Amino acid sequence: MKWYPEFLNFTVVVDDISIDNRLIPSHGLSIYIDIPLAERENLCLLFDTGSSFKILDYNARILGVRCDSLNYIFVSLWRKCHIGGLLTGLKTKENIKIVVPPLFNRDSNEKLKEKGYILSSCFKHELLSLLGPFGDRIKEYVLLIRLRDGYVVFTGCLRLGLEKLFTRLRENGYTKIHAIIGGLNLSILDVMTFEYLKTVIEEFQIKIIYPLHSTAPQARRVILKNLFNLDMECGVGFSATIP
Repeated sequence: MKWYPEFLNFTVVVDDISIDNRLIPSHGLSIYIDIPLAERENLCLLFDTGSSFKILDYNARILGVRCDSLNYIFVSLWRKCHIGGLLTGLKTKENIKIVVPPLFNRDSNEKLKEKGYILSSCFKHELLSLLGPFGDRIKEYVLLIRLRDGYVVFTGCLRLGLEKLFTRLRENGYTKIHAIIGGLNLSILDVMTFEYLKTVIEEFQIKIIYPLHSTAPQARRVILKNLFNLDMECGVGFSATIP
């Protein structure tokens, strides 16, 4: 039987809301992910980079997140709030792999590859996979990490909505989702989507959803309290172990 990690750790480095007054909130998203591997060094990832390197770097230093330890940087979509930190000063070691969504024409994608970027549509890994694209011109991808008991899904904005995400998960055979972490594109007024969430939580056996970025503060509270009976806040400085 193929070996899969039992758990992963993550820390929110950039988000619209801060739960720690030492940290700077900013419209954007960046999540540091640490995956312990058997008999090997941990696999360290950064999912999105926020809108500003200065904010990313400031928060990372306080949280003890070392960007020079990264193996991969994944960008969910080409919007400033997701890729700005990378484009405004994030320095990476030579062997780090930076994975970005394709742009809308072949010439642009060739230039990305010349700069050393890996296109999301070409990425392959034994534990990590990318699902997408969601959208046509501005393509969005979500990151899936395989653990022993199911997948952990990291989302950026989900501009096309939760229904599209779960439809695509079904189509690609991802039937057991342990956790979803990231932007959900929800406001407190999305009553029907909250009802839809109840059904897919049961269908996909989802243990927890940690809403961030494109999820309004009130909507975050509804998800955590009403769906998982958790009286807590998610934002910059939040960290957890999954499962």
